[in-house]
Amino acid sequence: MLAQWTVADLQQTTTSVHKKNFAFLSSYNWSEQDLSNSTIIVPGCPSRWDPPPLPKAVRPDNGLVFVDQNAYRHPKIPLEPLLQALHITKPSFDLNKVQLITDRNNLRKLFEAICGEKHRDFEIAVEIVNNTALFTRLERCTSEVIGSQEFRGYGHEFEKEFTKYPSSVKRSTSHHRIVTYNFGGLNMVVRFEADGALPPAMDPANITKATPAKSSQQILTDLPSMGLQDVLPPTTPTSSGLGIPTSASRLGVMKAGEPVPQDRILEIKTRVEHRAIGIPECMSQLWFSDTRNLFIGLHNSGTFHTINKYQVDEGTISQWEKQHEKQLGQLVDLLGKIIATAKGSSCRTKVRGVKGKVILEEWQAMHGPAVHLTKLPADLIALWSLNA
Repeated sequence: MLAQWTVADLQQTTTSVHKKNFAFLSSYNWSEQDLSNSTIIVPGCPSRWDPPPLPKAVRPDNGLVFVDQNAYRHPKIPLEPLLQALHITKPSFDLNKVQLITDRNNLRKLFEAICGEKHRDFEIAVEIVNNTALFTRLERCTSEVIGSQEFRGYGHEFEKEFTKYPSSVKRSTSHHRIVTYNFGGLNMVVRFEADGALPPAMDPANITKATPAKSSQQILTDLPSMGLQDVLPPTTPTSSGLGIPTSASRLGVMKAGEPVPQDRILEIKTRVEHRAIGIPECMSQLWFSDTRNLFIGLHNSGTFHTINKYQVDEGTISQWEKQHEKQLGQLVDLLGKIIATAKGSSCRTKVRGVKGKVILEEWQAMHGPAVHLTKLPADLIALWSLNA
């Protein structure tokens, strides 16, 4: 064990917990169009909200569902799709200015540990490249199969019934977005899965409890510099002509879709009618990705009668930040401690969250959820040298 922290060991090192310099960087979809190869579509696009008439009966979730699709489809290097997509859409982005690359899920787990929520055990792999820490999400199972006699809710089937992928990205199975912001002095690149997006005809300003959302990155004006002015036609999957040159094909890359502004991204939840939830119960998830739209389908025995639609305005964000100023400040302290300690180790490290403690230890991926995980290969590490 290299270090161990409890909440009592963490200080509120900053009072500036508001995300600064937020910007959308890139995106991609996982695709099943080429079943012989792990393939992403860049920039891809989210499925669009396209609801059927209500009431609508939805069958329970069943069959294969993903816990972590990045690790399921690309278990050796789950962060490679992020780096490939970023290199394609933002080739001049300087990774040397980034202190942390991570999934939103890792930030949520660490934040929940600080807040004393859920008390679930978790693991996060840590790798250092130059001045950057890379956090890789580790799950005991990256997918699960829900049997016909099991009941796990309606969330996955609800999304299938109420959202549709555009034809340009058909056979997509998920949409992932890559954003950057400064959090308490740490420049971060954060990846997260987006459930959907508002359709072009839906004005965010008309959503319940809405005020016009501030677009964080003005992505549409950036399209010429990204070389993505138009919807990009599909190309043959490749890892050499489009993405990062590699000696062996690890990841197929297709060019299709179009970037979607961040203020149109949608988080989707389902709940039984008598246990309805709202923004407060979902706020930490929304906050770490700056997702502003929340749709909650309410059902009675699988029949959905109501969709509550919310937009997270600046006042709601400021209020939540004020209420959680101490915990967010402690998260900044914890991230800094993890990164500094990992940099001081000559071995790879991993974070374990166990019963209210956060432990950093050296490790070898001989067993457990990271048995297939490998170090970042040389061609990906070379990205840190491109714009140095």
